[in-house]
Amino acid sequence: MLLDTIIAKVFGTNNERELKAMRPMIAAMNELEPAIQKLTDQELALKTIEFREKLAQGAALDDLLMEAFAVVREAGRRTLNMRHFDVQLIGGIVLHRRTTMPPASGSPRRVSRGDTALDLIGGSPSVDDAVGWICDALRAGTCLLEVADAAARRGRFRHSRLLRELLTDASAGIESPLERRYHRDVEQRHDLPSARLQVRQVVGGLWIRADRVYDGLGVRVELDGELAHPGGRTDRDTWRDNAVVIERGEITLRYRWRHVAARPCRTAVQVAAALQSRGWTGRLQPCGESCALRDRVGS
Repeated sequence: MLLDTIIAKVFGTNNERELKAMRPMIAAMNELEPAIQKLTDQELALKTIEFREKLAQGAALDDLLMEAFAVVREAGRRTLNMRHFDVQLIGGIVLHRRTTMPPASGSPRRVSRGDTALDLIGGSPSVDDAVGWICDALRAGTCLLEVADAAARRGRFRHSRLLRELLTDASAGIESPLERRYHRDVEQRHDLPSARLQVRQVVGGLWIRADRVYDGLGVRVELDGELAHPGGRTDRDTWRDNAVVIERGEITLRYRWRHVAARPCRTAVQVAAALQSRGWTGRLQPCGESCALRDRVGS
């Protein structure tokens, strides 16, 4: 048992090793995407014949995997106006390589979306990675109940306790590791009021969705992660923030990963200052003995 633990710490669990091996494959699929997008519909359809010919000539399925998945992603985008998430591509690879399948019955053998989500979460090397997988799975259409049912059937597994917390967070509207850290490290640990999450409103004649709105205080917070905001605040964000001020008289605070993960106490100070300027009468509290706020607010 001790030897198994030491080996797992040094080399990682089997799930971790498999996921790590898949990341370069997903990167290669993403690199193929621009070239695949340039194909005409006819050229895209002919790819199926090309793949069959290569298989007949002795090519292995794994040799065609990355290009085939890139083609399927593009076909989905053109026919269904839906682009596969990276997590869905990884799920396809997991299914392709899976050695244990459910018993055969009258339906084709398949692994449930909930079980695939658990495979990915169980192999996550960090808490933030696990949060990312469950959020990606939900955005891709997996229902919370599917994941919960799969977890109940499986019993104990790696990150099982964390998963229960994540399902609670997701049901409350938390949709990313960044949002979870803000809720926990900025709001809860500094005794800030809880905001309303994922608020849909019409601003400037368009539907928008705010990450967090502090009702009655005229303050909203947008958390700009790398996925949707790789370069930071966009021109569209600027226009939208201006429209919110003009139409609703509300201010928008924007934070990125370093503000929430590396400097949550300083971020909490700024949020509190904004809330207090709009009438919040609460008091910011230090999150612990080493909190940077302790000198400001006292013990």
